[in-house]
Amino acid sequence: MTRWIVLAVTAGALVVSGTGCRRGGLAYWADRARAEGLTSISYGEIVCVVPGTLADAVDDWTVLVAEPVSSPATQTHTDTDISTWHLLRVTEVLSTPRRKQAACTGLPPANAWPGRDELAVEVSGGTAVVDGIAITEASSLGRKRFEVGDRYLLIAHVCPDGRAWFPHGGGVDVVTLGADNRVTTPRPRWPVTLVDEIVELKTLDRVAERVRQLLVRRARGETEPRATARM
Repeated sequence: MTRWIVLAVTAGALVVSGTGCRRGGLAYWADRARAEGLTSISYGEIVCVVPGTLADAVDDWTVLVAEPVSSPATQTHTDTDISTWHLLRVTEVLSTPRRKQAACTGLPPANAWPGRDELAVEVSGGTAVVDGIAITEASSLGRKRFEVGDRYLLIAHVCPDGRAWFPHGGGVDVVTLGADNRVTTPRPRWPVTLVDEIVELKTLDRVAERVRQLLVRRARGETEPRATARM
């Protein structure tokens, strides 16, 4: 069940946040704003998939290091979603998934098409105008932003043609790396096992070593307990 909480109505804008999987499309939000006599509406990020452990990430997704390319992010939208595309250059791949990946859908805009060793990362969120209503969806990166010159440890679904997206919300799939490859991402405001593990490892070298250990166990047919998802 989706639960919505109206946070504020200011300067002709309706701001909404909630938990659970978002239902309906952009036309729903345009109709809702119009019914209120407003010209714009914003809704908060919705997290539908709960992160597990680093072992889960190694099994299910690609773990890699990347840095932003100095091209501006590009926004697109469909009838149901708003997306912002970021172009990133891959500098290191720590692991690839063993489980079957979901089909890749959607194409990046021409100016965000990935070249060699690049990813076009689709991030939920942005602004679109539908029937004269400006609709803003909060970024699934949360408060995080890709900054040119910084490096990031990423948990991502990577498609064969270089498209990618993050499987979880709240920016938990994006870990900022500082000087000497140190993890500079703070612990999230709510318990997230995956992020806690990475923060406790403190450096990219230690994360890479932990990933190597998990890959060895995978090769031996050994498995780690999978986290139980809770909403």
